Amino acid sequence: MAYDVIAGAAAFSGITAEEADTAAARAVFQDAIARVAGVDVDRVTILSVSAAARRRLTDTVVVNFEVRATTEERTAVDANLLRAEADP
Repeated sequence: MAYDVIAGAAAFSGITAEEADTAAARAVFQDAIARVAGVDVDRVTILSVSAAARRRLTDTVVVNFEVRATTEERTAVDANLLRAEADP
């Protein structure tokens, strides 16, 4: 099956980059992004986890990710991610 790849980034506060860049934390981010996007967790890839450039003192991390969606799912997944971005 062919998938469209949707790239994105999400900021999470209250966690340091060191705490966030572990297998357990990456699994939590992967699950959370999959739930928001409305896809199975195995269709989310965490690309990187890093300290937020502007917010280094506030323990905020940026998680870069990709979501794989079928052509039929693409519109709904885009809408779900945009809705989450608008409602931090």
